[in-house]
Amino acid sequence: MTWTTGHTSCDRRRAHVAQRKGASAMKKLYVWAVALLLGLAAQSASAFVITGTLDLDPRYPGLDDHFDINVTIDVTGAEAVWTVSFVSDQPSAFIGEFYFNVAPGNYTFSGFSPTSWVVVSPASPVGGGNFGTGFLYEAHNSIPGNTNRVYAGSSLVFTMTNNDGDFTEAMFLDAPCASTTAFGGCWQLGAHIQGFDNLPPGSLFLVGNFQSGDNGNSVPEPGTLALLGAALLGLSAARRRL
Repeated sequence: MTWTTGHTSCDRRRAHVAQRKGASAMKKLYVWAVALLLGLAAQSASAFVITGTLDLDPRYPGLDDHFDINVTIDVTGAEAVWTVSFVSDQPSAFIGEFYFNVAPGNYTFSGFSPTSWVVVSPASPVGGGNFGTGFLYEAHNSIPGNTNRVYAGSSLVFTMTNNDGDFTEAMFLDAPCASTTAFGGCWQLGAHIQGFDNLPPGSLFLVGNFQSGDNGNSVPEPGTLALLGAALLGLSAARRRL
């Protein structure tokens, strides 16, 4: 009888220790689940990349091989950071004006580099020559002369803010396009290139369109967040039973 009582007491101690270990493990799992859920919620703002390449002036086949403008737009929520990089084997060439279309909306522009650049809307047909007025936005240097030009090997950077909410990929990819009066086609991006002397005719108008960038880091779907929330509630209930 004494042995049985001792054995029962030992079993109780073992059960108590096991229960404490189980509660500790469940608590750690609960804390981990909370941290994961909060981390996913913090990433709920839409994030994606839009790209574009301007390497075509249909009027001068082959001449545009000397010039490329690569556009990268890093979008997070309501902010889109544009980087417009100019590549050319003509070191004196520069971007006179940069044109683009996005879905109509309430936008503001800031953070320009070079600092003297601005974005105006609607775009003017004057700077780019007789290319029509189909572009909604125009970025240009507000200082006359050669100060703060975007030469070959440099970039124009600015931030675009959507005052009506978060950006979506469709606001870029499905943006209206401009059909120039000088040549046909349907284009969302344009740039007036000037300043090269050893290639006729002395200026070009490059065009291109938006493309979806490398968006492999997708934002969690609402269903995923709901599933994690349900799991968290289950963990909470299990913890209370311990």
